[in-house]
Amino acid sequence: MKLKNFTYEKDNGEISERTALIIKEPQKNYLMMDLSDLSEEDQQDIFEVMEAVNLYKEEMLGGISDLIKWRTFKPEGITWHKLESLSSVM
Repeated sequence: MKLKNFTYEKDNGEISERTALIIKEPQKNYLMMDLSDLSEEDQQDIFEVMEAVNLYKEEMLGGISDLIKWRTFKPEGITWHKLESLSSVM
């Protein structure tokens, strides 16, 4: 995970300055856990663990989850800037 500053230009030419926490780098394929070689029991165990991880993440975000704006940005519209410090984006 990275915190980055960038200028973003939309397809319509609108430009904005952004600060974002990068959760996942762009890719053209699905990112999946391939459980094909595991038993149904192991698949179920992993599913339950991942559900628990997601619940924990939601609990940790607590009241700030309403403040988060999940967005996608096209890589070709991004011009990266150096992030001097976390306090410079606050």
